Amino acid sequence: MNSSAQGDDPFYGFRAPIKEEEILCPRKLRVVGEISSYAQSAVVAIAMPLHNQASTLYFALESALSQTLTEGHCAVVLLDDQSTDDWQTEIADLLEHPGLILLKGHCGSAALARNAILDFVESDLPNSRWVARLDPDDLLCSSTSVDALVCEGEFKGASFVLGSNYLERDRVPVKPDNIANPDILLDREQLVQFIEAFCFGQSANELPSCNLLLRTRCGIRYPSIRSAEDHWLVAQLLFFRADEAAILPYPVYCHYSLRGQTTTNNEKIGAHRRVREELASASRTWLSSRSEPGEFLGFGMEGCVWRQGEYVVKLFYPHTAKQTDIAQLARASINAKGRIPVFHHSVSESGATCCRYRDQPLETIGTNIPLDEVRGFLLDLAQAGLVASNIKRENLRLSTGRLTHIDIGRDIQPYAPSRFLDSAARLYALGILGWPDGELVRRNSTKRQHESLAELNGFAAFFDGLVRELHPLATLPKPPASNTLVASDVTLLIKACPQDHATFREQVAHIVFQLSAPRRFAKVVVAIDPFVGAYLRQYTTGDLQALLDSAAELKTTGVIDAAWVAPEDARVIQEAYAKWFAVNGITATHTHSGAPLFAQLWAFGQVSTRFVLQADLDVLIGRKDHGHDFLLEMLEAASHPNVWCVGFNIPKKLKGFRPYASRPAGFVPEIRLGLLDLQKISANLPLPNSVCQGQLEKMWHRSMEEAQRACGMETVRGGDDRSFYVHPSNETKLASNLEIERDLIAQGRYPAHQAEQWDLSLESPWQYPKRPEKLVFLLKGRDTPLAKLIRCLESLRQQQDQDFGIILIDDASAPGHSWLLNHNLKSLRPRTTLVRRRVRQGYIPNFLLASDLCISPDTLIAVLDQDDSLMNSNVVSALKRARADGADLINGLMYRPNKPMHIYYADYVNPRSKGGGNTWTHLRAFTKELFDQVPAEEYRVDGQWISDISDYATMLPMAEMARKPIQLTDQYFIWHEREPYPADRKLEQGLLIHYILRRSPLAITRSEGATEHTPEWTSTLNTGR
Repeated sequence: MNSSAQGDDPFYGFRAPIKEEEILCPRKLRVVGEISSYAQSAVVAIAMPLHNQASTLYFALESALSQTLTEGHCAVVLLDDQSTDDWQTEIADLLEHPGLILLKGHCGSAALARNAILDFVESDLPNSRWVARLDPDDLLCSSTSVDALVCEGEFKGASFVLGSNYLERDRVPVKPDNIANPDILLDREQLVQFIEAFCFGQSANELPSCNLLLRTRCGIRYPSIRSAEDHWLVAQLLFFRADEAAILPYPVYCHYSLRGQTTTNNEKIGAHRRVREELASASRTWLSSRSEPGEFLGFGMEGCVWRQGEYVVKLFYPHTAKQTDIAQLARASINAKGRIPVFHHSVSESGATCCRYRDQPLETIGTNIPLDEVRGFLLDLAQAGLVASNIKRENLRLSTGRLTHIDIGRDIQPYAPSRFLDSAARLYALGILGWPDGELVRRNSTKRQHESLAELNGFAAFFDGLVRELHPLATLPKPPASNTLVASDVTLLIKACPQDHATFREQVAHIVFQLSAPRRFAKVVVAIDPFVGAYLRQYTTGDLQALLDSAAELKTTGVIDAAWVAPEDARVIQEAYAKWFAVNGITATHTHSGAPLFAQLWAFGQVSTRFVLQADLDVLIGRKDHGHDFLLEMLEAASHPNVWCVGFNIPKKLKGFRPYASRPAGFVPEIRLGLLDLQKISANLPLPNSVCQGQLEKMWHRSMEEAQRACGMETVRGGDDRSFYVHPSNETKLASNLEIERDLIAQGRYPAHQAEQWDLSLESPWQYPKRPEKLVFLLKGRDTPLAKLIRCLESLRQQQDQDFGIILIDDASAPGHSWLLNHNLKSLRPRTTLVRRRVRQGYIPNFLLASDLCISPDTLIAVLDQDDSLMNSNVVSALKRARADGADLINGLMYRPNKPMHIYYADYVNPRSKGGGNTWTHLRAFTKELFDQVPAEEYRVDGQWISDISDYATMLPMAEMARKPIQLTDQYFIWHEREPYPADRKLEQGLLIHYILRRSPLAITRSEGATEHTPEWTSTLNTGR
């Protein structure tokens, strides 16, 4: 891989391009410069929101600054809403005017900008009684235009005043003039007819919304919509607050420019016409609702609300409520624990939807809300499968101290992580930080969502706590209790010689960890025969130093307690033989046939416990159940007065326990793996043996066999099929794949031909079981902390649908971790293929192996790293539904606790041009067929398998080839937690990603566009509770 193309920045080109998107972000309103005392004392503020209107601003601002009042004076509040043009230069000679107040902020729409100015005036200009509207492309007709409206408003004690306007297009007058007619505007029936006419283009005039004067501190704000927000506001005021209105037809207030920037943009996207049609529909509902009995309570963008006896009733506008959505919300409200009203719904003869719920005493909320109530509100709704999206103070109340959202409608939505994050941030900003309602809303921005939310002090930790509370499956379990059972009178003794050096480290660890559960030994020792050959049945050369080095390493790491090397002193050898066999003068360490003898007898003499479980180094230990207390059973068998040796069980055909017993001819004491009662053996010494050419003829177990006939001692065999051993002969060691056979035997797996055989049978190949399931989870990892692995497995056990398989690949973890994996599978074992590699292979070879282990091309392989966790109990069901819908590549939304405010959306359209398009995100699932179709070279760099970023390396080419990729976003699917990478690894990852992204895209074969799962209504959030 050549990294020179990246220049000084190895990450150049792999990050997704920055684009403007709608996100939740603060408006961060701030004053530019100082507010003069002149402006501070103004009784009227002229509101001018500005966004890239430099060409028309000068004349509009000049007309505003020239206004005079009968009493007091005006100030102009100019709010720059992220303009990118050079408007300051255009008005340079007006910038020093004492009546000009400059604000900057991030509002994102005309409605939000106008509301920001209203908030500012009410909080920072205490003397101001009125706010007049003027857009930067309009002109006030005279220096007394504002004064005329103010005088009319003061005279009538109005809360708002409407004037008239001339119409212009490109500064050319357009007829007829838009004259405010109080006979029409203050008569509800004529008003509705007028609204319908102009909304459907049947009237030359419109509502005179641009000529609006508002009294401060009357609670009037523009609705937060993209188009026609002024028409909606004025229509609502005229219909519902007509007694607070003043209408002044003349003098005409302003010259209004048709086809302003915002209007033009909205017409392009269809919002202009749609919102006006909805206004016409709403106005008809207003008119019909006036005949309803009861006390009218209010109106909004969805409907009207009034009180009827003991009930509160909301009548929806026809365009705002689908009957199916309201019905589903009504069912969900039952589980919301009072956080929204439990309501009933009905449909009128005209098709209008109406909701009814019992009225209750409510308190308004203050600047702040108790933290526990904020948390409880969000959690209770989420657990009911709901999110309150329109968080503002007028929608929130306290009912007996509990926070309640009183507005029933489309702002109560099905739970989805993006909506939950939005709702939590809004409520946190409002209730905990005390921000005003309009401070944190959705706006267009080039910032990323998490960057914006980082400005909410303390929110990241708050939100992380919510997610953890909702998803107990992601909670790390307490560390498993250490093995406190100890066989205090048993030593584990593993016998080895220099010929074993190549497999010594792996075999010792295998034997120790396989046999040390559920009961630990008093001591674990390796007994080393230093003899370097030639050997009986030799299969390789001996290397004593390598053996000693490995033994020292095992002792340092705590696998063994000691390594005993048999001495070569002739006197010590003679003493041992004299004790055991009553022969003198023999110094040969091996028998006449070449079998080892002295080293083992000497080691038995060093054991301080009564019992020794002695094992040849090459035995393979099988455990079907690590909870099976085989040692206790063997000790119970050895407690019989005549039993001095208990043989370890071998693979059985039948399940269950077979009592330990001897036979009439007796069993040979077990030399490969057996429990010896050294006290009984010592009491029956010396044992019979003979000498041939200066060497003893029998090994110690053959001497014991001969002694049994005379002394009445016995060797017994039996035991439970859950624990057994297999012995590979020296001949089969060269012919077998010992790594696979050892792994399978350790799991308690063996082919039928191995049953009842203690020697390893190679009658047919030993193979990992293949997975027939339609859904298979691939769990890869190396040295995964045990608590995280247990969490991962438990999240699988908690799935409602248990029809899935598992492939668990351990890529050469430390033996102490690796050999205990099988034990932790528990109930998942029957449908798990466990592969424990002893030499690290890397990510891609493990993916290839997993694909080979799946039988059907149609199998969906879901990647679940061992340190991750499924977050809900319905993940399997969701994956199966997506697969049934034809998806061949699936991303499920992930949660990263170190980045709680990130939401990763996958983009399957040209992902290489978008930094990978987040196709790498976890949860990742794909069909075996799709994986196998990717050319192998896509997984290589410079001829070698890609050694890192396997998520990028695998998912990106598959995303390009997938026929129907889909991302599931209605819930968090996976808890993705990883330790921070060191700088050098991050740098290498960046280089790899850059290299992959520069490759040519693979052919896209999909017939349909990529899809995203949209949240559906659910009665509860399936969190595994």
